[in-house]
Amino acid sequence: MFLLRYVFPVADNWQQRSANAPDLDMAEAILSEAGKLAAQQLHPANAPGDREGCALNGDGVSVPASFQQPWRALVEGGWVGLAASPDFGGQGMPKMLASLVEEMQWSANPAFRLYAAATAGVALLLEDQASDALKQNSPGPPSRLGRASGP
Repeated sequence: MFLLRYVFPVADNWQQRSANAPDLDMAEAILSEAGKLAAQQLHPANAPGDREGCALNGDGVSVPASFQQPWRALVEGGWVGLAASPDFGGQGMPKMLASLVEEMQWSANPAFRLYAAATAGVALLLEDQASDALKQNSPGPPSRLGRASGP
C-alpha cells in the first residue's frame, strides 16, 4: 500500500477515470481480502492440483477436484474479471488494482489462475473489440464472469 499511497498518485488517477473507482482505503481492503483468498483457498489447492492434473476422458476434460472450491470462491466473490466492465460481469475496478490481485493469485496457484485469466480475457476482449451487436448478445452481469467457465 505504500507505493499506492505515497509513490504513485493512483487515487487521483482512478477518480478522474471513474466516479465509481475505489479510494485507497477500499483498495487496501480489496487487497487484504485477495490475499486471504490466495492464502486460504488457492495455495492449498496448488500441490494437489499438480499431482492430480487434468485428463481427457469420454465426457471431455476433467480438472483437479481440488480446484472446484477455490473456483466457486473466486466466482462468488466477483474476483474473476475484476477490471472488466460490469456490463460483461466484471467489477469495473482499475486495472492496476486488478493486476495486484492477479499477481497474488498467480503466485498462489499458477495452474489454477489460467482458468480465471482466460475467462477475464474474454470479457476484456468483448469490451474493447466486439461489435455492438456482439456485445448485445453476450452474457451480462446476471451470468457473472466465471459461472459458465472454469474447472
